[in-house]
Amino acid sequence: MKATNFTLVLLFPIFMFSQDFKLTGDFSGKNTEIIVLRYTNLIGNYVSDTMKVENGKFHTSGKMSNAQRVSIIGNTELKSMEDPNLGDFFLEPGIIKVILKEDDFKNIVVTGSSTQDELKLLEKKTKPIFLKVDSISKNRSGNSTDLIISGHEKIQKIELCYAIENPESKLSPYFLQFYMRSIPLDSVNVIYNSFSLENKSSTYGKELMNCLTKKL
Repeated sequence: MKATNFTLVLLFPIFMFSQDFKLTGDFSGKNTEIIVLRYTNLIGNYVSDTMKVENGKFHTSGKMSNAQRVSIIGNTELKSMEDPNLGDFFLEPGIIKVILKEDDFKNIVVTGSSTQDELKLLEKKTKPIFLKVDSISKNRSGNSTDLIISGHEKIQKIELCYAIENPESKLSPYFLQFYMRSIPLDSVNVIYNSFSLENKSSTYGKELMNCLTKKL
């Protein structure tokens, strides 16, 4: 009995920190035969995983070290991020389910990803600003450029403040990595050093460390 208990203790961290993910999806649409998931795997390699859509379903599985923002791609036509069949979300180890509609990948519905849930809550603050900036971009006037810059600065402030106030959030290293080139290097270093060990070891944490090592 003691040996069995000891084995369970040794195995417990493996189950606690599983790096496997399983993704299943429901899809509605007539012109999409494959869906591509792009992410960085456990050993740091970029993966472009092709999933076949059969009877409105698709699935895949893999390994990743932590939560990361991934791309999900259908039958794209535009060579830009605005393509309606291009979306993104935070994938993480565990069982994740998504619901997708053809020509509406931006409104992907995700369950099972606590990081995606957290992002959705934060987007209640940033999305209205994004929508306003988008509207200004489509209906330009004399001061459009200043208004667009101001909008992006507001979003940056919200997301960087979130990273500072929530050093253990899995979103924080992503935000800092995204904005690191637009803020002083000393500030990047201070924010990075406040992160949890897990965040420093994340995909984005490692990218931050590499940049800091080269520049400091």
